[in-house]
Amino acid sequence: MHRSGPAFAVFDDAELLTRARGGDVGAFEEVIRRNYGMLFSVARGICGRDADAEDAVQETFVRAWRALATFRGDSQVSTWLYRIATNTSLSLVTRRKEGVSSDVPDRPDPASSPEGTVEGMERVAVVQRALADLSEDARAAFVLRDVQGLPYEEIAETLDISLSAVKSRIFRARQAVADALSAHDRGEGRA
Repeated sequence: MHRSGPAFAVFDDAELLTRARGGDVGAFEEVIRRNYGMLFSVARGICGRDADAEDAVQETFVRAWRALATFRGDSQVSTWLYRIATNTSLSLVTRRKEGVSSDVPDRPDPASSPEGTVEGMERVAVVQRALADLSEDARAAFVLRDVQGLPYEEIAETLDISLSAVKSRIFRARQAVADALSAHDRGEGRA
């Protein structure tokens, strides 16, 4: 019989992983429940499509289950899962070799005027195209920082790169987005 929800409320994620290593599948299911939304958001930002993100998150949890013994507790469980999800998402994008977009916080307000909504949607599309043109590494850093709001230090740990590399990738991504929006606002590239 699997326990979930309130039965595990007293345990943090690290304790749940310890229990899962001991064979408690319900403990691992609780880790999944707690972290699913966060990981889906990361995967969606990197993969660009809900269906791909769903595949990446499912694969993330399969990989995490198989790697339970490797979690040493040196980092937070969320950081460990971010790393697995990021690598899984990047692998999926590489395998699919197609244009990738990202959810960005700058979505149009549905209550705005039709003209404003169209312009907002156009701007979102410009941002998505700019992100799709980035290297996968820069896109991942951007999504983890500007979509997920992770601190630079956690991004460095998640991507296993230096803090200066994180800042450089995010700077390049932000510059690409700003340049694309500036060109859009000047009317360049419109059909």
